[in-house]
Amino acid sequence: MSDAVYIGVDVGGTKIGLNGIDERRAPVSPSWIEVPSQSHLGPQDTVKQIVVGVRSFLDQKGIPAARVAGVGLDSPGPAA
Repeated sequence: MSDAVYIGVDVGGTKIGLNGIDERRAPVSPSWIEVPSQSHLGPQDTVKQIVVGVRSFLDQKGIPAARVAGVGLDSPGPAA
């Protein structure tokens, strides 16, 4: 995939951080974006927030979804 982008998602108890790298492993952005995790509402709401965060990141950086080649997820505990 040409111009591929790989998204990193760091799920925390209160926020979700997102950034990306390109196929040369260069950061897409000098800083992470953050959205609230909504973890106090349960795992389904946190997953919804991951989607919100990814969409926000792509929109803010002007990256079409078709360029996303992979997503990595970091979670502090079980992702169930």
